[in-house]
Amino acid sequence: MEVLPLDIDPGAHPVRRRTAQTYLAGAEFVVASQSSGDYLALNETASALWERCDGSLSVAAIAGVLASAFGKAEAEVLADIRATLSDFHGRDLVSLHLPERPGLQEPPEGLFHITFYQHRVEVQTDDPGVAKNVRRIFGGMLGRGGGTCVAGLAVLADGDRYRTVRDGAEQGVHATLRSAVTWIKKEAIHGLMGARPDLLWLHAGAAATEGKVLFCLGPGGSGKSTLVMSLVESGWAYLSDDVIAYDPVTGGALPFPLAPFYRVWNDEVVDDIRELSKVRYETSPDDVSAAALPVSALVFPTFSAEGPASGARRGAASATVALADQTLNVRHYAGDPLQSLAELASRAPAFDVVHTPDAPPVEVVRPLLNW
Repeated sequence: MEVLPLDIDPGAHPVRRRTAQTYLAGAEFVVASQSSGDYLALNETASALWERCDGSLSVAAIAGVLASAFGKAEAEVLADIRATLSDFHGRDLVSLHLPERPGLQEPPEGLFHITFYQHRVEVQTDDPGVAKNVRRIFGGMLGRGGGTCVAGLAVLADGDRYRTVRDGAEQGVHATLRSAVTWIKKEAIHGLMGARPDLLWLHAGAAATEGKVLFCLGPGGSGKSTLVMSLVESGWAYLSDDVIAYDPVTGGALPFPLAPFYRVWNDEVVDDIRELSKVRYETSPDDVSAAALPVSALVFPTFSAEGPASGARRGAASATVALADQTLNVRHYAGDPLQSLAELASRAPAFDVVHTPDAPPVEVVRPLLNW
């Protein structure tokens, strides 16, 4: 079937479809569409375009980046990109999302749009306590309703209980505010994860400096949030405290800035870091990274009440398995998760870090990084 060329809006954001598979051949890509059955060998410029089809940049912005990289006129590059994206779209390799248009009204009180690039989850509530907590948890991710809605959530007051609804279907009744808010957080994350199975979603914290990202991975109580927030307080950019999206095609981490909660040391003496109380860090827009950046190191922290503090390299195979243990969508990832994680572990050095009350994780990690 002949597909007519599409007039690509320069303001549109291209996103690789979940049915598109990517294979690295030398320095270039081969892409395959599961839906159309097409296979394409991409040249250097098309490969550079394909890398950037993650929803973070508009067509015009990509043209500016590639024009600079290849030393060509931006108008010429933009015309080539629009033609290539039209071909990609006709082969069902990409979707195109228009940004919010000027003049959109702010959402009414009690209606929230939790956004991740060109996807969103809508949350509606008539309870002030629920609304307050949605603002606290998702403040860095709230938008005005652009992009594709992937889930509609509602929490409605029902006496002293909370009734929950997803996409018009009743989900149950919660007895406490904490339980209802936890339900929103879980459902919103799962909705956004499901919309992007081309990404690997990790239970990890992440911070960036000098264009490089550090992933901090481990179970609750390992100290990953403490490490990430110590780095942010020292000037690093914040990407995530708990959940992070990793794009195996570009090797980049996509910011997922839920409000960070982390444990702090006072004069408490504990054998388990989980005994410490958590505090919420008040991030500002200047704290949050605005772009996807390459993952350049992996840290696996462990707390020891007695020590000694230490840091040591972890092998790539062991790091691959540890990454898989912290991957939230192993079964639903569109590609081969172990292959993608092994490539990450082969490229980004991994470190085991033991920290103590006298040696916070940030002090143990800094000497290990050659950044």
